[in-house]
Amino acid sequence: MSGTLRGYLVRACVLGLCAWATAQQASPAKPQTVAEKLGYAADARLLVIQAEDLGMAHSIDKASFEALEK
Repeated sequence: MSGTLRGYLVRACVLGLCAWATAQQASPAKPQTVAEKLGYAADARLLVIQAEDLGMAHSIDKASFEALEK
């Protein structure tokens, strides 16, 4: 292997290691939970309501609103 090619390979490896080390330092140690991303505490309990059927029929609306009131 020629000296020039070896030099390029060494530089590429060093550059790759530097990029990897920088990415490791920049990433948070602990990823955020969904609750934290929404602005709540990490241990907050959230209720997600899927309401895509509301407005489809009177019976669905009535049942949905009764369930929310309980």
